[in-house]
Amino acid sequence: MMLTIVVLCIVGQAISAPFGNRRLIIDEEEVAGRFSEMIMKPCDSSPCFNGGTCENLNDGSNFECRCLPTYLGTQCNIKVNFCLSEPCMNGATCSNTSTGPLCTCAAGFTGTVCQHLTNSCNSNPCLNNGICIESESSYVCSCKACFFGRDCERIVVDCQSDIVM
Repeated sequence: MMLTIVVLCIVGQAISAPFGNRRLIIDEEEVAGRFSEMIMKPCDSSPCFNGGTCENLNDGSNFECRCLPTYLGTQCNIKVNFCLSEPCMNGATCSNTSTGPLCTCAAGFTGTVCQHLTNSCNSNPCLNNGICIESESSYVCSCKACFFGRDCERIVVDCQSDIVM
């Protein structure tokens, strides 16, 4: 009958263990020479989660996880909420994506975080030769004589000016 005994030891120290009525003695040279390939490295246990990659550090007893952009933590086990810091401006809606926040801009705004006002005057909203002037959130029309309204769309009754259309 063959009996297999597994003895866990620290490499570099001689140990002895009871074996029936005999003592089994393993010295450091035999452990280091025959069993050193059995020593596990930290990354062998796959400690990184969510697609993170493990790198054994030089000391042989520690590891470092390199996480995908949407995870953090020593083992990539914390999901990043890019919208938590409220990066989107001017009433935009924020959505998490695999690469960062995605801002859906409110009307009148553009840019990666909706930081720029769109040029509202590009659509020529002012009628009757009114002049469009950009404002903080939209535009204002400067109307010619005899016209008024947000877009200079209304005419003054009994206006005494020569109307040019």
